[in-house]
Amino acid sequence: MKLSIVQSQVQSHIEEKFKNLAVQKAVRGQLSVSKYKSRNAVSIRVTFSKDYLGTHISLKEPIFQNAYRACGWWTINTTLSPDFWLFVLFGPEERSTDYILVPRADLLKSLDVNHLARGHNNLVHSHLCVTNSGKCWEIRNLPKEQRREIAEGKYRGVERNFTEWLNNWTPLEQLNSEKS
Repeated sequence: MKLSIVQSQVQSHIEEKFKNLAVQKAVRGQLSVSKYKSRNAVSIRVTFSKDYLGTHISLKEPIFQNAYRACGWWTINTTLSPDFWLFVLFGPEERSTDYILVPRADLLKSLDVNHLARGHNNLVHSHLCVTNSGKCWEIRNLPKEQRREIAEGKYRGVERNFTEWLNNWTPLEQLNSEKS
């Protein structure tokens, strides 16, 4: 799947869900969302991942296959400065789609706290997984035992918990309900 197709799907999803918002494509992978006839706008960096649950060797055990809905892998350029990052995660054979809408400051804080390896040019690799119980976790460099705890619903590491941003459109709901 191409980014332009995913970006168009996200644009349609937002416009269908929020009737008072206008969505414009800005630069590659970025959307500008504003209320009709308003100057208030937010920028959203759209990025997607195919599902790695079935192909990543460390997730092939039945406990992970049964507990995780989908897992993705992203390379994040920390020098980009949208208001929000939107990670789109397609489940196996695109049977599910999850949206992880994270404010930029919260994303950078989480990436720093978790000491995720920075590569060249401020690139950070991140692995986000969504469980069948509706939780979202950053699992890169997480030991197998802790990934198992996530699968069993026992893990308590708040610094890796992205659940508050999973399928949470509150920032756009707020923009949608603003008075013109």
